Amino acid sequence: MKLRIKIPLLILAASFSLILILYFILGGYIVKGYSELEENLALKDVDRIYKALDGEVKQLANSAGDYAFWDNTYDFAVTKSSAYIDENFYYSSMQNLGVYAFLIVNKKGEFVYGKVAVDSTESLADPDSSLLREFLTNPSVWLFKEGDFLHSGIIMVNGLPVMFGSASIHKNERLGASRGAVIFAKQLDSDMSEKLSEITSLQFSIEKETVSEGKNVSSTRIEVLSSDTLVAYSAVNDFNGKKVLEIRLPLYREIVDRAKVQVNYFLVLLIVLAIGFAATVIVLMELFVIGRLNVLARDIRIIRQRKRTESRVTVKGRDELAGLGTTINEMLSSIESSGREITESEKKFRLAFENAKDPFFWIDCSDLSIININKAAEVLLGKSRNAVIGNSLDTCFPANRTKEYNELFGLYAAKNDAFDAEIEIQSSDSLRIVNVSGSTTTLAGQQVIQAVFQDITKERESEREKHQLEEQLRQAQKMEVVGQLAGGIAHDFNNMLSGISGYSDLIMKKYGEKDADLAKYAGIIHSTAASAADVTAKLLAFARKGKNEVSRIELNAVVDDVMKLMEHTSDRKVKVVFSERTDLATVIGDRSQVQNAILNLAMNSIDAMPNGGELIFVTENVDIDENYVKTHPYKISVGRYVKLVVQDNGMGMDSKVKARLFEPFFTTKGVGKGTGLGLASVYGTMKSHNGSVTVYSEIGKGTAFNLYFPYASDPSTEAAAAIQKVIRGTGNILVIDDENIVRNAATDILTELGYSVETAKDGLEGIRVYKENWQKYDAVILDIIMPNLGGADTFNELKKINPEIRALICSGYAMNAVAAKILESGAKGFTQKPFDVTKLSKAIAEVLSA
Repeated sequence: MKLRIKIPLLILAASFSLILILYFILGGYIVKGYSELEENLALKDVDRIYKALDGEVKQLANSAGDYAFWDNTYDFAVTKSSAYIDENFYYSSMQNLGVYAFLIVNKKGEFVYGKVAVDSTESLADPDSSLLREFLTNPSVWLFKEGDFLHSGIIMVNGLPVMFGSASIHKNERLGASRGAVIFAKQLDSDMSEKLSEITSLQFSIEKETVSEGKNVSSTRIEVLSSDTLVAYSAVNDFNGKKVLEIRLPLYREIVDRAKVQVNYFLVLLIVLAIGFAATVIVLMELFVIGRLNVLARDIRIIRQRKRTESRVTVKGRDELAGLGTTINEMLSSIESSGREITESEKKFRLAFENAKDPFFWIDCSDLSIININKAAEVLLGKSRNAVIGNSLDTCFPANRTKEYNELFGLYAAKNDAFDAEIEIQSSDSLRIVNVSGSTTTLAGQQVIQAVFQDITKERESEREKHQLEEQLRQAQKMEVVGQLAGGIAHDFNNMLSGISGYSDLIMKKYGEKDADLAKYAGIIHSTAASAADVTAKLLAFARKGKNEVSRIELNAVVDDVMKLMEHTSDRKVKVVFSERTDLATVIGDRSQVQNAILNLAMNSIDAMPNGGELIFVTENVDIDENYVKTHPYKISVGRYVKLVVQDNGMGMDSKVKARLFEPFFTTKGVGKGTGLGLASVYGTMKSHNGSVTVYSEIGKGTAFNLYFPYASDPSTEAAAAIQKVIRGTGNILVIDDENIVRNAATDILTELGYSVETAKDGLEGIRVYKENWQKYDAVILDIIMPNLGGADTFNELKKINPEIRALICSGYAMNAVAAKILESGAKGFTQKPFDVTKLSKAIAEVLSA
């Protein structure tokens, strides 16, 4: 990224980071302050309600005092005159007083007279026993100390709050002893709450105490229910100081909301200021720093492109940038001086190079092309310098040694070290043997091999005659040993070459466009690995001895022949099934070798099913593309193939057995029951037919061998057509498979096709991942055989989560009973592993459209 873009972005990022910090710090303090203010106001409001309630209670005491300090009431306490009652206490008078019950008790707390207003009948009735009991058994209500005339408070009657006011009965002068008490009572009900709401202009409720029995004094508290609502509480004590009620005042947090709006306005202001500040800084940076740096970079670029070290960069001012420009000019002067010295040195070197007695070669490490040779080399090759320079070094090699020597010099090019070797050179009139000694070095920024080719043809011809008889004897002995070891050596070597070839190809495709040198070196490695693979193929051919009888083969017919042979040799408990492709393409090969390979696999499958089972043959036409080749364990080319699957449901193999499966002499059978050469010969047959073999196996589940035979037509002409059949798409795919390499391959292929991919390592993890967010997945690719929880059980659990699930089941085996059962349960499709882009793209497209 250019500085002209990077610096403004950094300034904007810093400005907005500062804005966010200020916003969260200051905004937090502002909102907190307004929140505390709102809570204090809420506490004051609930206290106002409490005081209004207390006022109503005290008003009852004052009303009771109006009657208690009346001479007629004083006399009634002794005479109990009914006229006093009839004249002063009736339903309407109690309504006017705002009480629902009144009581008169004597100074001993004994009930003298009392009535309760009955609203339904608009009449008076005798007070019930519970009301009397609560008041009469509480001396603090009717017993007064000297100088104390009024009592008020709240008392609980049958669990309901009742406000009361009591007054000591005295004459008007309030002298002498008390003759008892007048008690006015009023229920603290919804009507009273509405009256208090009108008085205070606040909507609240009075409820039974819900927190705890605290201290014997009223207390207030705040409870924040949400960002929008809070509740203020005030405890209400009864006449004995026990907390029995609680005033509950819910409030909408208008003040905090306004504070948040103000904070947002503050954020907008900060953003505007930050943009203005950033714009100012950017303009100043452009004027005084970036613009000058661009001028300096432009001058350097022009000097580099024109390769004129005598040119100089523009220097203005006296600051650090000017100092940098001056330093660059000084460096250019030094380079110019050094260039003149190098030119003189090169002249001297060329004289020594041209007149040297031995042939000298300069070779480009990137493509092994000849950069230069001297006069002695012209004599050795019998060609002029102009005819040689620019050509590949392999034009000097004999045709039968080209690949070998290209590999050899490719290794030398990759090594930064001296080397010595003996090779053959094709001169204009004869084949010459030379000793090559040299090393890699850098000339004018180019990595080259500088080598001396000494002609030792005469010496080697003498030695050859001397050792000819000796060699014949050794060769006879060696043939026996090589024939036994070739298969094993080739297998191990090919395993290493598969890694080298695969990863070098991956490096070229993934990083080649970004790094030309890396692509060049990876290409050399890949070419070298390909050459080495050809050598191992020749070694296998030698180990098998004899030539192939090549002809066109109908693979279905070969399988039919094998099945006929097995009718007389195989166990009757084994059921043989053949699912053949009717339009199967033909292949080129040795029919007897192919038949022997299929028979070997079939007999191994039967041995793996001692208690009986099912042996399945499947044939089909398949397309192999580059993505499949990259993940394939053995070397195979892009193109069209005939695939043969030999599958059983026997004992299966573990990873250790699979790792050594094709090694010569490796066997898991008992002594005398197997040579260990059967599968090695299968592998050799497939390699000699330019095909491939893979194996998929699970302990207790069975084994499937996949044989790939090239079409009889040219695979290269079919590869392009195969790639064109790829179906791209979009959507989210969940891949559930216990094999890491399968998950990686599926992820790479599906991502390349345009899908988003997530993976799970087994059925249990797949169920958990799918359950967390099943709506996002458009399809699931599910392996049938997994540890802990198999594919069938996993699919059933996934279907419980989403009955409409689109699932593509896959297996290293061909379609069998387990796969068919899952399809019957609702899975949308089946595909066989290993994956290739074409088949997987079609399969997932069909599932998504199902």
